[in-house]
Amino acid sequence: MCEGLPEFLGPLLRAGHEAEYVGEIPVDSLPRLRSELGSGGGALKVRLRLDKDGHGRVTVNGQIDGDLHLTCQRCLGTMVYRLACEVALTVIEDRVDEDRLPRGTDPLYLADDRLATATLIEDETLLALPLVPLHADPACNRDLEQLQQHEVERENPFAALGQLKRMQRKN
Repeated sequence: MCEGLPEFLGPLLRAGHEAEYVGEIPVDSLPRLRSELGSGGGALKVRLRLDKDGHGRVTVNGQIDGDLHLTCQRCLGTMVYRLACEVALTVIEDRVDEDRLPRGTDPLYLADDRLATATLIEDETLLALPLVPLHADPACNRDLEQLQQHEVERENPFAALGQLKRMQRKN
């Protein structure tokens, strides 16, 4: 499933294992991400480095890159979103340690050793997606505006009833 990446990161993080992993993961193997996409396919390129910071805490740093097909919320067409997501996590045991983390890093709580690499990648990717995906060109909804304008120009089917009612009042 994850080419070039370990299946589970939990045991490696618990052991303080220092290493760098580079690989790819198919977008179709990430169900929560796949449900957010306009169309599937493709793969995410992943680079993760397990290391220790100056305080002996285990860190996960890296990059997730790929092209994702999202649905533009302006025109409802498919758009390509170029993902370039920085990963900066520090493994902590409890919430007290969260306040001591350096800026620019997020906490990573390890409840058990079953932290799947795919789950971590999927979480970070979902957090990096735009809240409202939009094409860069604001004219992408040109067809929608033309359709709405055409609907405005169409005569109201109840206009004839209104005329008839006014004629009855005059009589």
